[in-house]
Amino acid sequence: MLLQVSIRMLLYLDERLMTAWSAADRMTGDLNSWRGFSETNGLCHLMIVLLEYSKTGMFHWMFIEGIHLHNILVVNVFLSNSNRNQHFYLFVGWILPLLSTFIWAIVSYFTIESHCWYGYNHESYFWIQEGPRLFIIVFNLVFLVNILRMLLARRESSTSPSSSFVRTSIKIALVLQPLLGISNFLQIIDSPYDAGVVYFTFWSFTTSLLASFQGFFVALFYCILNRDVSHFLFRVYAVDLEK
Repeated sequence: MLLQVSIRMLLYLDERLMTAWSAADRMTGDLNSWRGFSETNGLCHLMIVLLEYSKTGMFHWMFIEGIHLHNILVVNVFLSNSNRNQHFYLFVGWILPLLSTFIWAIVSYFTIESHCWYGYNHESYFWIQEGPRLFIIVFNLVFLVNILRMLLARRESSTSPSSSFVRTSIKIALVLQPLLGISNFLQIIDSPYDAGVVYFTFWSFTTSLLASFQGFFVALFYCILNRDVSHFLFRVYAVDLEK
């Protein structure tokens, strides 16, 4: 997430600087100044490839998180050997996204003629990237449903379901959305450019909100509000005070 956001910030900053420089050039008549990423095809393509790689890698690590939670709470499949798990996670998290991104980049290089691959996300072969992401979202949704089913089965075996348990299950489902990447589903489906203004506005704001605050929600639920993290930080703070 940090890598993806950093690249996006560089691209946005470059675009902002380009706008300012273009305005200054028109006033001074100097058209020979440096044009940044967007005016240098090699750099522009490289930044786009890194952006899509980091985005795909983020989805793959969400998939790993789904597998890990499912194995802990439902069935132990990959937990018998920690070293093997680590190698498997590293391969899925870093190598598989590299392969799909490389294939997509090669196809884009030989087929897209627009400057800086403008509109590349609307091409049909962009599904080389979006396909695995959608696949991961579907699998993580299956993991989430199976986890909730298992929790409900355990609850029913001990006592009848209560309203508090239902609320807890709903809370678990909502909290796991950003971690498992399920909230990214709206970004992957086709943009409703031909839809009504109300629906398009809803889609635009919703996808922007979920994408912008996904990292914040993960940090909030799993770091800031996590009891273990809070207790650890409190102990560290207490030790510092004693010193």
